[in-house]
Amino acid sequence: MILTRPAKELPKYIFLRKILEFLWIRNESELVKKAIWDMPKNYEKDRKEILEYKKRNNVVIIQPKKELPIGRIGLKVNLLKKTINQGYEDTINHTELEDFFKRCETSV
Repeated sequence: MILTRPAKELPKYIFLRKILEFLWIRNESELVKKAIWDMPKNYEKDRKEILEYKKRNNVVIIQPKKELPIGRIGLKVNLLKKTINQGYEDTINHTELEDFFKRCETSV
């Protein structure tokens, strides 16, 4: 399982979200407002579900050790290269992944 965020809590930014709610989404439906307001809570719920899934199944979670230098859409080649290099380093140095492959080899 590959995740794109480091294993840490999502910042709440309550003050900024209140401003956002007032300026940007005040005319949106209550459903949209609730979805935006609940984002940090849902992120935490998803993170807990992933960890529970990992405990129940034979999976390894690969995720960056720190924030990625590029977002979902990025056109700067140097940031893309840094992201690729970070992913490579995080994967190569992932001891749990190495142990997973050793277990797979012995079970075959």
